[in-house]
Amino acid sequence: MAKIKDVNELQTKLRKLGPNLVKLYAKALYEEALLIEATSIENTPMHFGALRASHEVSQPEVEGTPASGMSVSISITVGGPSAPYAAAVHEHLSDFSPYSWRIAEASGTGVKFQTGGPKFLENAVMARKNDLSQRIADRVSIEEAL
Repeated sequence: MAKIKDVNELQTKLRKLGPNLVKLYAKALYEEALLIEATSIENTPMHFGALRASHEVSQPEVEGTPASGMSVSISITVGGPSAPYAAAVHEHLSDFSPYSWRIAEASGTGVKFQTGGPKFLENAVMARKNDLSQRIADRVSIEEAL
């Protein structure tokens, strides 16, 4: 770690610390989102692969200012035009489910997924949430931010 020579240098580094830490935090959060996405893809039911391929992780969005507080958000989405049935599969059995699925469930036959199953994204998030803060903290270095 470099030594600080004078008060002016210290003040300059401290002014940059907040925004730089937010950038590092955003990068670490994005890396965690990619791991969640990978787990979700692995647990997504697959027939032709469109639903698995429809997973997307947004780039981090930073809002606010150092003075008022800053926040970082990332979205993981599944579905879209290539897999408009994503909600029906993820929320199975729900109002999104096709009528034939509801009939199958009501008759006791049920709907069977050959790979993966419902709640693929939710389960991936829940599996990684407990240690999320610690994993992000482990990726963020104050020395790097300075």
